[in-house]
Amino acid sequence: SNLLQPPGAYDPTYNGNGDVGIVGFDLGLEPWRVLGGGMKGSIEQPVLVGTGKLLPGTPTRLALRAAEPNQPIWWVGGFSEVHLPLLGGTLVPLPEIVYASQTDALGWANFNFTWPNVPPGLVFTTQAWCLDPLAPQFVSASTALQALAQ
Repeated sequence: SNLLQPPGAYDPTYNGNGDVGIVGFDLGLEPWRVLGGGMKGSIEQPVLVGTGKLLPGTPTRLALRAAEPNQPIWWVGGFSEVHLPLLGGTLVPLPEIVYASQTDALGWANFNFTWPNVPPGLVFTTQAWCLDPLAPQFVSASTALQALAQ
């Protein structure tokens, strides 16, 4: 890992009892971050997991688990966040891209695609909304994920 040290950050002199040290490390982790915003359905809150290096042309996968079986879901994504209250949950991404799909007999769903040729540093936010006929508002929502293009 790399030590992150801004210019002028290191002061080797003792300045009394108020000296403080802060260290940050670049751990080279996957470029995915969980943002929250999910809403429990009749089973439990769906969990959305992203995998892939987010480099142009590389395989990318969104996997959803713990939703109602054999029900429609909507993969929602955008390049901004709105954090809009919706049906008792929070719609986190600006819905610029919406893709309809369905969970399987066990309540799982996968969305496989090739990461597009986008500028490094571009932030993409995604979330899954699931029809859940037994939930109080008839839907459940996964926590949102933020992806940072590499």
